[in-house]
Amino acid sequence: MSDLWTSRREVFKVLIKEYKSVKDTIQKRIEEFKSVWKRRNHREIFKEFIFCLLTPQSKAKLCWEAVLNMEKKGYLFQGDYNQIYEELYKVRFRKVKANYIIEN
Repeated sequence: MSDLWTSRREVFKVLIKEYKSVKDTIQKRIEEFKSVWKRRNHREIFKEFIFCLLTPQSKAKLCWEAVLNMEKKGYLFQGDYNQIYEELYKVRFRKVKANYIIEN
């Protein structure tokens, strides 16, 4: 039992150290979200929402890239299924996720 506790303590130490290394970045991002919400920037809120729809079981960087590409091409707000589907080529479960975007 004490070995298990020791290993857990070591894991917590590593997690705390890692958190401290990225804490400022996390805080900055939270402030960005608050700012978007306060400004009631619906387009930016929708962009973040779509990013959240895409990320399960997919790499966040690739999902954000897809969101930005769709926005640049005008598909994020007015694209049809096929246009959106094609932009999700690096995202897992793109058929389902393209439908989610269309529905929302």
